[in-house]
Amino acid sequence: MRPEMDEHEQDVQFSDFEMQLVLGRGTFGKVYLTKNKKNGKLYAVKTLRKDQLIETNSIKNTLNEKDILFQCNH
Repeated sequence: MRPEMDEHEQDVQFSDFEMQLVLGRGTFGKVYLTKNKKNGKLYAVKTLRKDQLIETNSIKNTLNEKDILFQCNH
């Protein structure tokens, strides 16, 4: 976890979110608009199909995307 995250953000679980609607679909998964059950804030959550990532040898690209998003101030 990133050190700049405060304590309550580090304890976030997938079950803390309520799916609202699908914002987009891609080759490996979907992006959902979700609502945090604890604070009511809206977030985009991307889900990926691991079996397809492995099959197409796209794991490195996915990890690069994750690293870039962690560096963004959003």
